[in-house]
Amino acid sequence: MATSGTIMCAGDALAQRLEGRRGPLDWQRSFVTVSWNTLVFAPTFLYWFRALDRRWPGNAPRAVFAKVAVNSAVMALPINVAFLTYTLTLEHVLRTPQATPARPKQA
Repeated sequence: MATSGTIMCAGDALAQRLEGRRGPLDWQRSFVTVSWNTLVFAPTFLYWFRALDRRWPGNAPRAVFAKVAVNSAVMALPINVAFLTYTLTLEHVLRTPQATPARPKQA
């Protein structure tokens, strides 16, 4: 999982530079993508791909095609919905100022 997070961090930093971002990196954005990849994506797909390999072992063209087809049909939509939900929610939480209790007015 640590390797996954490290690669995601490097990839996000590169993506920010390719977008033409000048100055410091957006570390909140990097945190969101790295946390997604480390906490959700990597563990989910570790077990998912193990299950696919148990069902269609080997790397013969037929097994590879079956794994790709099932992965695309079953996981593509849910993982993308989960990614968008996770990232948008976490970005909103991180960028929203925390509510502070109102101080009573002094007389």
